[in-house]
Amino acid sequence: MKKSTLFKLGKQSVKLFSENTDFLKDMEDLLLPFLKKDNNEDGNTSFRALFPAKEKGGHSLYAILRDGKEVFQTDEPFRLVFRLEWLIVKLLLQGIDFLQFHSGVAAKDGKAILFPAEANSGKSTLTVALSQAGFQIYSDEVALIDPDSFLVTPFPRNIHIDEDMKEVFSRLGYDLKFRNFRWKELEGDNLEFPWRKLARSRKKESKARLIIFPKYSPKHANRLQPVTSGEAFARILENEINFNRFRAKGMDIVEGLLKGADCYRLETGDLSEAAALIKELFDSLN
Repeated sequence: MKKSTLFKLGKQSVKLFSENTDFLKDMEDLLLPFLKKDNNEDGNTSFRALFPAKEKGGHSLYAILRDGKEVFQTDEPFRLVFRLEWLIVKLLLQGIDFLQFHSGVAAKDGKAILFPAEANSGKSTLTVALSQAGFQIYSDEVALIDPDSFLVTPFPRNIHIDEDMKEVFSRLGYDLKFRNFRWKELEGDNLEFPWRKLARSRKKESKARLIIFPKYSPKHANRLQPVTSGEAFARILENEINFNRFRAKGMDIVEGLLKGADCYRLETGDLSEAAALIKELFDSLN
């Protein structure tokens, strides 16, 4: 019975151990672009998922061990899965030489739209919405910027779509395909946590033409306002992942990214209308 699997990206590799074959298969699906079929080598880092790790107050507790040390504990199975997935992704990102910051990214005809923002800002919803209008999703979470060409590169990570997002997309008539987990802990909770392989592995770089900083609030009317390159620079740094790795060159990379890009601040309470507004703006680019 298979008890481990290996994920690799560039110079970084992670080995995941579990006694549950269904759980390992689910993690392989979630991290499919980084899966190595030959997992005989040791990873730079190892993770082990324990479930249940222990009982507390009548609830099963689930845990994640990194190199033998516990780093996360929860009584919710889906939180275990997605925290583990993100911990692995963060480590794998260290294996490639791109400037990285938190951002949704969609592209079309060699032109990219970036949505640098923190969690719950609407960047994932906007990115998926644009995919229904002919855009390729590069990522809903991480922008990869080539340090020499300043072009944006796809990062093929699966997108986690929560129930609120699923309801929005259903109202809009989007035909998104979801899957159920094999792992019985999630099935037993009647969870059909939706996700889809929206980030394709097509190798194509694009130039940033629109950089939009979204902020979602149900009370907001749609408002799109231009921002200066200086403000855009600062907002990108607020969402950086590995800026220190490039030191002074990091400043040059961000400046190169901003050249030729129009930058905006977006406040929205209706993400579907906002996506239509963004598409109209994109279509007006030269």
